[in-house]
Amino acid sequence: MRFDIEIRVFLIILEKVSWVEKFFKKDYQCPEGTERLIDLVKFEDKRLQNAFYFALRDTLVTSNIEIATKVGYGQNRHRVVTLDGVIVEITGAMVGGGRPRKGGMGNVAMKYNNERDEREMKRLNEEYVKAVNEYNKLKNDYNTSEQEYQRIVRDIREMENVGIRIEADINKINQGMNDINNAIKIQMNKA
Repeated sequence: MRFDIEIRVFLIILEKVSWVEKFFKKDYQCPEGTERLIDLVKFEDKRLQNAFYFALRDTLVTSNIEIATKVGYGQNRHRVVTLDGVIVEITGAMVGGGRPRKGGMGNVAMKYNNERDEREMKRLNEEYVKAVNEYNKLKNDYNTSEQEYQRIVRDIREMENVGIRIEADINKINQGMNDINNAIKIQMNKA
């Protein structure tokens, strides 16, 4: 029996999203009947706040679709999500609703384990350094082999040229010997 499992993962590198911190405004004024989703998320590790803000931005949460459409399609458009899962995008598209999805993030965030993650980062960094060193060694071996191959090709061409010159010299010597033999025969016939 074979099972095909598809897992999608969205990774956010914390150091790469630190720039969103300046956009994270604590005094954000939410329209009436809404709350900003990022303000509802509680963080044990404040470094995760930037990653969540990067993904959520200023998405608003409301209890029903009427308020969501009013705020989402108003003069100042906002991205709004209802508690039922309907999303009103800034572009005007309405997505979701219907039967609730199973799975997803839920309301429990994974606790960040500094010590475990530091050990994992150290292990991954060591693997990376090892892989880079192996790559550089293989690259040097390849370059050395390529130089040796080129030297052998030059030597073969040189030997072929030497062979051609030797063959030409042998032909000249044979021709000279034939000429000498013919001259000796002629001299013997005269004598």
